[in-house]
Amino acid sequence: MYLQTEPPNDWPANARRFPIEAVHQAFGDAYWASGPSYMLAQAWLEGYTEIMITGIHLATEAEYREQRPQFENLIGRLLGPTVTTEVANGFRVYRGAVSIWLPESTPILSHGWKYAYEHKPEPPPNPYRDELKRTAKTKNRLIEQLIVWPAGEDKTDALEQLNRLAVIEEDCHMQLQRAAQAEQFAPILAVLGG
Repeated sequence: MYLQTEPPNDWPANARRFPIEAVHQAFGDAYWASGPSYMLAQAWLEGYTEIMITGIHLATEAEYREQRPQFENLIGRLLGPTVTTEVANGFRVYRGAVSIWLPESTPILSHGWKYAYEHKPEPPPNPYRDELKRTAKTKNRLIEQLIVWPAGEDKTDALEQLNRLAVIEEDCHMQLQRAAQAEQFAPILAVLGG
C-alpha cells in the first residue's frame, strides 16, 4: 500500500510512502496524469522488464482526454525507439527496451485506422449515440432561446425541459460507457469462460 506521506506507525508493514522523488528523477516531474502511470514507472524502477497491463482501458471521456495521452507517452518512453509487435493469447505484445502486454481489446496504444492512408471507419449504429445527438441538438436550441428569453416572461417550463434533457444526456453517456466497457471486456470474459 503506497501513500503520499510516511504511514503512521500502527499501519501494516506493507504500507509505505510512494517513491515520488525517484519517479520524478527518472522521468521528470512535469507530466503525470494517472495512478497507473505512477505504477508503471515504479515497476520499471524496480527492474521489471516484462509488464502486463490489464484491468484499465482509459477509455471513458475524462480518462481518454486527461490520462491516456500521458500513460501512452510513458509506455513509449519505456519501450524506446525500436519496437516490434505481436499478438499472443489475446494480448498485443510490444517488445522494445521492455515488453508491454496489453489485452487486444484495450484502446491503449491502439487506433482504428491508419491516418491519411485509410478511411475512418463508420461507427456501428447505436441508439444511445443517436439519442445523445438529438438531445444535444434540442438542448442547444433551448439554451439559445433562453438566452434571448423576454424579461419577465415565465420560463419555468423551458427550465424543466432543460433539466430533463440534461438527465437524458447523462443517461446516454452512462449507457455508452457501459457498452464500451462491455465490448472491451468481452474477449477477456470469453477466455475466462464468462
